[in-house]
Amino acid sequence: MKLTRLLQIAMKSLEKTETAVNIKAPWGNLTALTWGDALNPPVLLCPGRMEPCTAFRPLVLRLPNSFFYVALDLPGNGSSDTLPLGVRFSVQDLVPSVLTVVEYYKWKNFIFIGHSLGAAIGK
Repeated sequence: MKLTRLLQIAMKSLEKTETAVNIKAPWGNLTALTWGDALNPPVLLCPGRMEPCTAFRPLVLRLPNSFFYVALDLPGNGSSDTLPLGVRFSVQDLVPSVLTVVEYYKWKNFIFIGHSLGAAIGK
């Protein structure tokens, strides 16, 4: 089977597993999209300041289906609730969003992929 055909099969299988998730945070709700089997090694995807988690969809659908992908909507992006009034929107103030997802899934280890501000949060 050609590599292109194998990629198309993998993409379709991940596409069919896309699920919206709502995660309780101390300040409200975080939303995310997941792809794949939750028993597979986890990959957390964190977007930039102005991007919703759906921005990762074209990338995820080209990645191996042997991982569990979770793309997070940062507070105030996509469908996630905003941070409370008075809380800055800085890297340090957004780290708890990532930790909330990690605690929700009870991950000990995971791969982190960040874009723009998401990369700084991951550092």
